[in-house]
Order: sequence, then structure tokens, then C-alpha cells
Amino acid sequence: MAITNTGAVERNITGVNESEAFRQDSRTNLLTYSEDFSQWSVNEITTQTGFLAPDGSNNAYKITKDGGSGILYLTSVLTSTATRTIYARTVSGTGQLNLTSHNANTNNLFTLTENWQRFEVNGTTSASGQASFYALDFRGSSTLSEVIIWGAQAEEGSEATEYIPTNGAPVTIDNNSTSTVTNTGVVEREIEASHDANFVHPLGDELVTNGDFATDSDWTSLNSTISIENSEITVDSLSGGTGAYQNIQTEIGASYVIEAHSSSHVVGALVRVSNSAVPTAGFLSGDVVDGVSYFVFTALGTNTNIYLRNTTLGTSIWQSVSVKEVLVNRESTVTNTGAVEREIEASHDANFVHPLGDELVTNGDFATDSDWVKGTGWSISNGKAIATNASNQSLSQSTSSVLLNKKYIISFDVEYISGSAKFQFLGGTTQNVATIESSGTQIIEFVSDADKPSYRVKGLTTDGGFNGSIDNVSIKEVLVNRESTVTNTGAVEREVEASHDANFVRPLGDELISNGGFDTESDWTLSGETSISNGKLSFENTSSFSDARQSNIASSGSIYKLSFIVSDYSGGSIQLPFFGAEDGNGGYVINSNGSYSLEDTLFSSDFRIKRRVNGTNLKVDNISLKEVLVNRESTVTNTGVTIRDIEGINESDTF
Repeated sequence: MAITNTGAVERNITGVNESEAFRQDSRTNLLTYSEDFSQWSVNEITTQTGFLAPDGSNNAYKITKDGGSGILYLTSVLTSTATRTIYARTVSGTGQLNLTSHNANTNNLFTLTENWQRFEVNGTTSASGQASFYALDFRGSSTLSEVIIWGAQAEEGSEATEYIPTNGAPVTIDNNSTSTVTNTGVVEREIEASHDANFVHPLGDELVTNGDFATDSDWTSLNSTISIENSEITVDSLSGGTGAYQNIQTEIGASYVIEAHSSSHVVGALVRVSNSAVPTAGFLSGDVVDGVSYFVFTALGTNTNIYLRNTTLGTSIWQSVSVKEVLVNRESTVTNTGAVEREIEASHDANFVHPLGDELVTNGDFATDSDWVKGTGWSISNGKAIATNASNQSLSQSTSSVLLNKKYIISFDVEYISGSAKFQFLGGTTQNVATIESSGTQIIEFVSDADKPSYRVKGLTTDGGFNGSIDNVSIKEVLVNRESTVTNTGAVEREVEASHDANFVRPLGDELISNGGFDTESDWTLSGETSISNGKLSFENTSSFSDARQSNIASSGSIYKLSFIVSDYSGGSIQLPFFGAEDGNGGYVINSNGSYSLEDTLFSSDFRIKRRVNGTNLKVDNISLKEVLVNRESTVTNTGVTIRDIEGINESDTF
């Protein structure tokens, strides 16, 4: 497709936002000071502010025991049924501490680590100090003598809701009101008929077998007891880091949506994906938020494990698991046979189409006997490369344009006679992208694992060598999420009666990250053991809290597409706070080299990457964050002609 778009997108959408994803009943944080612990009553403790909090501010407090008692509390009028929560972490190591209520209670002793966690207590079991909120109580069975805390909340109800900050008085939030959202950019669309949901974001076939748990089959236990009945799988863990998993077939470099639903689960339950033989060695994880784990991952191998994991002792019950390929950047099979009218009054985002780069192969149609290095058994004649008993011999060509972590489309035609051959890229590890054992046209998507100096068709020794011919060899870079250079300046009427490109109505906003390539040491706020050098962000054997952030660049609650590259990994993991999770302890976990492309809700105006565990050692590069301007599936069907009014000359050869 040769259309190039050079501008921004304007969408005028004014109306009621009916999304249920973020609606809750009215709720109140009953505490007068949720973060300023200098306003609380103390007994034999010292307080110190200025520590990094889960929301990215420096408003967290370090609390140190200074005597035999050691309590921090706020006198209030709480009932025995109030739900109490607080964020807490250790200064170093692991230990136990009573949180949110008096140490006489039996349901408030928690294990703290160096990672932020939000701790929840549903009601009290003792009348001692019942009306007050004890942020912490060093007495009783507590083993810690210092801790860092932030974000206390008390509310009526059987479970905790999203944190509400207060400063001097209780705060009530009413989430039942509908909101009016206006998006303004550069593309105005008038849709006079309904269209199919897949027109926006088509997905492939279901890849999980027995994902609805209809039968007691297809899932494997990992150091746990599992049972499948009543269309649910129950995972009982005697220790953390256990669960159930299934292996699915994936395509390297392709993106997939995973969605899992849980009716009940242990604290820290998650879904992990892995391309190794051991499911625990995952490269991406999604926490369970409101009973759902939903995220997008890019496959690093042809076999991927889907792992339902308990990180702590207990039982989790899962109702469904689904994995489908995201058909963005591919043609979908939905047929539009109705009337849709769109008026485009200015230029639009490059993602509106699916541009490819320039041809990288020289003389790919073999019009001349040149440009290719021919091994024994290979020749060029009659517009083809011909193999005659080519055993362990190659037809090859050099290149300087196939680069690390870039995606390419490779295609070629085959007239097959006998034997076998492989299409390979050399440099670093040899990558086999296609096996040639039949006639036809092969089209392959390929992500390079290194800069590749050459590619080749290599005849194997099977059956005495490869016999057949190759023609029309093409390699082009996939320019997804890049600006292209051709402008539509005319009027075009198109009848769409077959497949269409998934990006046709799925524009992205402007780039929000400054210096995402780390060309300089500017624009990023660094803490702990992070640094910028040699064009990358480095986490260097972290042993303390470390992160990198850019503040006030996003709109909390909106959906964003995030991409980045992880390299030089040797241990540990990083986390993306608030990306796909409503608190700083949640978000995607990354613990492997690779090129990542994620799409989810960002519950913060800041973007952060933080070290998750001690000993994290890796580098991050090419960070990009763009808002997804079409973020909902629609429910109507296109059934006719598409008319686009474009002022000027149309240089598109879309169809």
C-alpha cells in the first residue's frame, strides 16, 4: 500500500461516556489525612517524610520504632465493619507488621517486602482501638522496627475501592455520573451506517484449548493441586510460585491479547507468558484487577506457555482464559457491503494505513545474472534462480538494511521439484525464517534478533539436495507506528467488498515520551541505581528502589500503546507501575530481552519504569508512548460503499 499520511488526526466526539470499566458507587475515604502522617498521633516512634511513594511523588513517610510501644494512629469514628487499607513496604529485607488496626486484632498481621503493596483489612476482630485507624502497630507479633508507608484509607463496605487522597477532611467521590468526552485532533469522521467491531480491532482465532474449562483436560499442574469442574479450574498452592499452565502455538514477533477471568484468587495472582520449557521463567505478566487479567504481549517463540500463577499460599479459581492474535498490521476478513461516509479535511496519522519500506532486495526478480552469490548447483536464467542438486549450497546476497529488532515482510515464489531448502538470515545467530518443501508463494513476518549482513536460500542435503526454482524475492521493513511521506490530496470513492487493513480506523496520537531513544541524559527523572549511557537506560544490579520517569505527560484512565526494547538482560525484573493496574504495585513485569509492544489503560499522568526486585541488571531503549484514539469496539456492521472526500490529488494505490 503506497499511501503516506503526514499529519495529526482530529476526531470530534461529544457525548456520554458509558464505559462501565471505571464506574463505582459513591465512596468516601473517612480519614482526614491520608498521606500527611505528621498530623497523626504517635507513641514512641519517629517520622520522616520525603520518600518515593507509589504515585511517583516524594510524599511517603519512613516510620521508625523508638521505644517499647511504637504506634501511629488517627482518632476517628470507624465501625467494626469498615474496610481499611494502606500502602507499605520495608526499608530493606522482609518482615511482619500489624497494619490498619490495633495489634489485638487477629486479621491484620502482614508480611512486607521491599516492594510496595496495598494491604487490606475487612473489619476488626477486637474492640480494642476499634474507632481509630492504626497505620501501624509495632507491638504484638510484629518483627519490623522501621517501615515506609503511604496512602491510608478507611471506608464503609465489604471491600476496598480505588484510593482517594485526603488532606484535612474526608473526601467523597461520586462515580455514578456520566461524563462527556470531547476528542479534538485532525480527522473528522461522519458515519452514516453501523460497522462491524472487527473494522476497528480484529482478532484471530482462539488459541487456548479448553479455555472455558468445559472438560477436565488440556491443563498441566506445576507444583500445585488443580481440579476442573463446573466450568472452572481451581488451583491450590502449598507455596508461592505454583499454578497451572498450557502451551500454545504462536508466531515470533506477532502480538496477542490474553484475557483471563477469576472469581476469587490469592493476593498476587497473575497470568504469566513464557517461551521457555519452564513456565515460571516468564517474560511478561499481568496482574488480576477486579477479577480480570488483560494484556497484550509479543511472542518471542513459536511455543508460548500460558501460566495461571499463585505467587502466595492459597486457592485461586479461574473461569476462563482466552488468547487471540491481534490482527493489527494484517488484512482482516470482514466484508463491508454498506454505506460509510468519512470526510477528511486535513492530513492524518501514518497508522491510518499500513505502509512498508523500500525494497531491500536487488534483482529479486532475477532479470539479470547479477547481484547474487551462487554456490555449487545454483544458476540464474529465464528470470529465475534455479537449484540443481544444491546440497549444502546457497544462493545469497549481502545487505546493510536488516537491523536489530526491526520487523520485515519476506516473500518469494517457489517451483518445487524435490529435496528441501531454508531461507535464512546470517549474523549473530542464524535465523531460519522459512522452510521450502512445496510450490507456491511464501509470505513471512520476521523480527531480526541482530543486525544481519546477509540472507540466503540454502539447499539442504535431504534427498541429494534441493531441486527447484526461486523467483520474486522481496524484503521490506514494516513501517508500523512511523510517519510516512506521501500525502493524499484528492477525492476518492472506494467500494470495499473484501478485506481491509486493521489500522484503517485505528489512529494513534502524538508521541508523548521525550528522548525515548536516550540520545541525551535529559528529560528523564532518575532515582536509585539507574543511569543513561550509550543511548540506553540502564538498571545496574539494583539493590535499592530505582526508577526512571517522565511526569504529567499522559491522561490517567486513557488507553495507550507502549513499545520498548529490553537488552543485555542478566537478572531481576522491571515493572511498569499503573500501566494496566490501578495502583503502583501492579502493572506489567518484564524479565527477558525482547522487543515489547503493549496496549492497556494507564492509571496515572506519569510514565514510570521501576526495578521490581534486587539484582536487576538490564537496559531499555526506544521507548514510545502514544494514546490509542480509537479505544472501543463498535457493534454495528458496514454494509456498502465507503466515500472519502479528499481535497486534491489522490496518490494512493490502496487497492
